[in-house]
Amino acid sequence: MDSLKANCVWLKADATNITHAFRELKSGTYAVAVSHDLNGNHITDTTWVGIPKEPWGVSKNIRPKLRAPRFEECSFSLTNSVPLSLVIPVKQ
Repeated sequence: MDSLKANCVWLKADATNITHAFRELKSGTYAVAVSHDLNGNHITDTTWVGIPKEPWGVSKNIRPKLRAPRFEECSFSLTNSVPLSLVIPVKQ
């Protein structure tokens, strides 16, 4: 597998939806993770066993019960010729 890279984007939340466009992405395999940082500390707060205390979501809406989603489970392929729109539910 190629080396994995992460890119963080912080957006101010509103009461309904948040939209973000990732521009100039190369063809490849990607995954998207979203967290609602309720207290504004720029981290997803978790319990002592690592379960998020704040609402979150990932591409493909993968939600394992006792572990974090794996990249392979929530990843998708992107080609420059096909526009892609994702809707990621964010819930506790």
